Amino acid sequence: MKIAIANGNLLSESLKVIDVTWNNDSGRCYHGRDRMGNEIQCIRGEDIPRYVHEGNFDLGITRLDWYTEFTVKREMEVEHFSRQMRRMNNVIENQYVVDYPPLRAAVMGEWSPQPVPRWVLAVSKDSGITPTCFPENGRIVTRLPNLVIRHIDLHWPWLIQKVNVEHSAGTCESKVPRLAAATVCVTVSGKTLAGNNLVEACTILESTMVILAREKSTEVQSFVADILSRVT
Repeated sequence: MKIAIANGNLLSESLKVIDVTWNNDSGRCYHGRDRMGNEIQCIRGEDIPRYVHEGNFDLGITRLDWYTEFTVKREMEVEHFSRQMRRMNNVIENQYVVDYPPLRAAVMGEWSPQPVPRWVLAVSKDSGITPTCFPENGRIVTRLPNLVIRHIDLHWPWLIQKVNVEHSAGTCESKVPRLAAATVCVTVSGKTLAGNNLVEACTILESTMVILAREKSTEVQSFVADILSRVT
């Protein structure tokens, strides 16, 4: 099988349960094989759900937050596509078949590294900003804009017309309060938040590690069962 593992901090967690022999010992090799002969490749965690969905990998190990952002984005695309087709059908007599590619990246298992990373709504320490007390046209910067929009829609509907959710690559904490009223960012110890004079207003998501698969084959299920037996 072809397996993708998220690089960065998640790599060390994954390698605790997968024995990988890398193609070279340079320290910058991102290709190898495990003890069963499966091909292993390290890539960005946020890219893994898409690549598994497209069939580039049979399995992927990444975080729940990246999978959730991908699935919400897909749901929004499907909803937009369906609305477009309905508008077309209102004008054109022929009935079009809505055939949007199905989601092919399903969670097969998960485990929680300690401590668990959390995505939180963070605001300036003395701002008094909360979901129920948010400035008009305030900006929220985050690396997970689709997840945040869906969370607002489901849990804070009064904010839908009141805030602007903006995608921001890299560090978001430094943009508050000069460039944004708040940020939804990931935290483990809280040190980065404190260093930027920010406090948590609430938790959006606790991010476990997830194993994604495109097809639930016997081979895939056996591999997942082996992994989960090592972490439980």
